[in-house]
Parts: sequence; structure tokens; C-alpha cells
Amino acid sequence: MTGAGDKARAAKTLSFDEIVKQGKSKPFDANSSILVIVTLYGGNDGLSTLIPFRDPNYFSLRPTLSFQEDEVIPLDEDLALNASMVGFKELWDDGTLGIVRGVGYPRTEHSHFSSMAIWQSANLSAVNSGWVGRWIDTQQHDEFLAINLGSILPPLLVGNKLSGSVLPMAQANTNLGSSKLAQQLQTVAQLIAADAPTRVWSVSLGGFDTHSDAKETQSKLLGQVSDAIADFMAKLKEIGRSKNVTILVYSEFGRRVRANETDGTDHGTSNPVFLIGERVQGGFHGENPSLDSKGRDDLSVTTDFRDIYGEVLEKILGTDSDRVINKTRRDLSLFK
Repeated sequence: MTGAGDKARAAKTLSFDEIVKQGKSKPFDANSSILVIVTLYGGNDGLSTLIPFRDPNYFSLRPTLSFQEDEVIPLDEDLALNASMVGFKELWDDGTLGIVRGVGYPRTEHSHFSSMAIWQSANLSAVNSGWVGRWIDTQQHDEFLAINLGSILPPLLVGNKLSGSVLPMAQANTNLGSSKLAQQLQTVAQLIAADAPTRVWSVSLGGFDTHSDAKETQSKLLGQVSDAIADFMAKLKEIGRSKNVTILVYSEFGRRVRANETDGTDHGTSNPVFLIGERVQGGFHGENPSLDSKGRDDLSVTTDFRDIYGEVLEKILGTDSDRVINKTRRDLSLFK
């Protein structure tokens, strides 16, 4: 995304107190929706997240990395969550967790930089803007409209004319004993409770590039994601704001199907995307990629990620998706 770095360096830096003050002078419209985007950097291993725990191909292709039936949380007869994702199972049971399967884009890049640029721009070619940044371009200028938790603005929030702002975590009042993602979401919850007029929040967690010793590392990270998001949703319910918030969780690509020689996985293709919130149509969406002979290296892409973005733009951000992404959408019926 050539050119996006200059805009990111020039992004407005806000303080926690400034956002609280803005919430008092220009409080959030209770009829509006909030989008929280969770980026998992490094390429999350979808087959260790949403596990085909009764598929014999899964066990033969991952003899050292597979999770047995007593190590997973079944969602139906075929698919299960990683056992560390207890919070996600609770959201699933509540009907507020939607799982979109096989998500990616045509001719997947195996480069972290190229693939993340595609996911954050919603464009298969190099462009100078992110999809949320272009949404910001359609709105009235407001430096509080979209905020990234961290000192650097990701290309995701860089527009052609306008951009989002950043809130350095040094400004936040959080429990330092929790995970980095939990700290970010604690801060977002505090600011939502303070009526911050922000429509899009961006948070992230790294460490998902699991080329070796993947099983334990992956489970620990997924537990952090699951716990942080479940706690965040519980806090929103406690303050009466859960109906306003929708969470989107994605990573730049999945991992190869076959385990490598160091008990890890290499860069792959499609992956599950998670949507959480009271407006989400809970359950499975999209087709699950097969592990038959055609899918033993890279999983097939059965859902184009831009179709998810299109519905998020229209249903959550209230904007015609054609103004932001150039893609004829397939209706996935992700929201109620």
C-alpha cells in the first residue's frame, strides 16, 4: 500500500482523556452501531481454531499437531473449537457468534505483507487506502470517528482524503496483568461506557506465525482471543451497550494443511472469520473447505472476504458498499 505509510505517520494522536471529554460534549448516538475490528497478525492457523475433529484426513495430514476429540469443544458433529476457546463456546451457545468458513481471496499471496495489504485495503492490487479509511472518506470529518489502539495507524484506517486516529496504549488505564488484546478491549469498553462518539475501533494481537511448536503456542493465543472478547462482550452487556457493538476477527491468511518438520505450519490460504454481537446471525456461514486430495496443501477459498466487508459496511456502518469496495457481493446473510 504505497503511500499509506506517510498518512499513517501523520495520523492524529488522541489521549484517553480527550476521548472521554469528547464523549461528554458530543456523546455517542444510541441508535448507531459500533464496529470493533480484531486483527490477528501472523496468519492464524484455522485448522487449529475450527477443528474438523472427525475427519481422518485431518489426523493423517497433521499427525503431531492434530487435536483429539477430548481436546476440543464440539460445535456440531464435524467441527469443534480449540479447547482454549471456552468464551467463544459461550457466545456460540448465546447465538451471538457467527463463523464464516473458508474465507480468503483468489490467488492467495503467501507473503505476510502482501496478504495483509490485500485484507486491509479490500483490493487485490496495491492501493493507497484501507477499506475502513475509504469509509471514513464518505463521512463528515471527525478525528474521533475511527481509532486504532496503539501508536501506529494501520493501513486499514488510511483513507484517500481522511484517516483514523490513534490512541497509544500508554494512555490507557488497564489491568496490566491481562493479555495485550484484553488490555486494548478493556480500554475500548471504558470509552464506550464514556459515550465516546467512535464508530470503528481497531485492536490487534500478534504472534500467530507458528512455524514451529505450534500446538501449545496456538492454543495459548486463541485462549487470549476468546477470553478477551468474551469478557469484553460481558462488560458491554453490563453497561447496556452490547446491542450497539459488532466484532470482526480476521487474520491475513491461514496455514498449510500439512504439518512441517518442526511441529508447525507454513503460510497458507483460507481461514475462518468470526463475527460476534447481538446483530450477528449466529452459526456457520459459507462452505467448509475439504481436506480431500485437492486440499492437502492449501485449503480452498469458498468465501471471498470482500463479501463479508460488504455486509459489514451496509448492515453495521450503514453505507452503500459500492462506495468503498469494488466487488459484486454475494449475500451471506450474516446479520439479523
